[in-house]
Amino acid sequence: MKSLLRFTTMLLLLFGVGIMAPKMIEAAMIAQSDSRQSDSTVSSAAADVQKKTVLEDMDIRKEKLLSYQSEDKQTADQAEDIRENFPIKSAVDESTIQAPDSTSIIETTSSVDTVSTSVDKNGQSIDASGSKPTEETIKEEPAAEKPAQNLITYKNVSYTRWVTTPLNMRKGPGTEHAVLISIPMGEEVKVTKLANNGWAEVAYSGKTGFVSGKYLSESIVRKPAPAPEEKKDAPETRPVEPAPAPAPTPEPAPAPKPSYEAYKMYIGGKAITYKNGGQSDGQRIIDGNSSVISTWGGAATYSGTDGKNTHFIGHNPGVFSVMFNVSTGNKIVVTDAKGSPTTYKITRIFKVDDYGVNPSDGENYYNYLTSTRGGEVITLQTCINSNLNLIIRADKIS
Repeated sequence: MKSLLRFTTMLLLLFGVGIMAPKMIEAAMIAQSDSRQSDSTVSSAAADVQKKTVLEDMDIRKEKLLSYQSEDKQTADQAEDIRENFPIKSAVDESTIQAPDSTSIIETTSSVDTVSTSVDKNGQSIDASGSKPTEETIKEEPAAEKPAQNLITYKNVSYTRWVTTPLNMRKGPGTEHAVLISIPMGEEVKVTKLANNGWAEVAYSGKTGFVSGKYLSESIVRKPAPAPEEKKDAPETRPVEPAPAPAPTPEPAPAPKPSYEAYKMYIGGKAITYKNGGQSDGQRIIDGNSSVISTWGGAATYSGTDGKNTHFIGHNPGVFSVMFNVSTGNKIVVTDAKGSPTTYKITRIFKVDDYGVNPSDGENYYNYLTSTRGGEVITLQTCINSNLNLIIRADKIS
């Protein structure tokens, strides 16, 4: 029974396999066909997606290219505007600029005008090729032009001066120029120009030339006395017996001291009466009597011992015309109310206008003339013309 059952089972199995095998093969074939179709569908879908991605990427690149071109156009327009309003042109050629995605980009560089020079270990210069420059290749920089040396400049002036020593007038401002004439000491010259080297152009005796300014004085200089004539040598004579000596003569008695009157000024050989008018009354006094002078600035009352400046005024023409006959170094004696004399020595003679300004140096001497400062001195003033005044300054000596 067992063998029969086994046999029957095997038959059934074989029968079932025979029935099922074709169906299983068919099912497998159907499944394989479905799988291929599915793979084909997937492959087609992937191709569609890839194609779409490529198209989208191309669109994006195209949009970027258009954007870059638009930006380049805007940048070029801005650059053109800048170049029109700026004097220095750009070194870059705009025609060589490409879009970022362009296959070729042309780089531009600006030229360099200067060439750097190196030196070797011995300090010798080496050019860009590595060779040392020869003497022919070294060019010296032209020396800067030096300013003209000893350039003489002139200043136009117009005033009078007096020659302090015999002086040569020359054709130009220096001793290297020829002598025109010689000007004696004490002569008055007209100064017309001042040179920056200390020389002055002057006019004298119908001639114009140059003299050294250090020998010109703004004060009147007294002319020297003529030299005595030389005596001719006496003819040689034989010695004679000496004559008997004359009897001694008695020594002369000492000359009496000069007597002085009160309220007097002794100047230039004249005795002039003065009054103590001061600024309040001095002008009225001399206008009423041209033969007297008066105090005006400084100490209103003269004493000779107060240590102050006393300023005297007087008219010319008038008694103070004597001021034109004196020079520096001369003496002036002034007495006080008791007749006590004080002696002064003239130290300065110059001119001022009606405001106290010296036209020669441009300084204002008003306070110098009219204040009480300066020590025991006297200041004398008279008219030269309607615009100028002659001033004498004298210092106490005894």
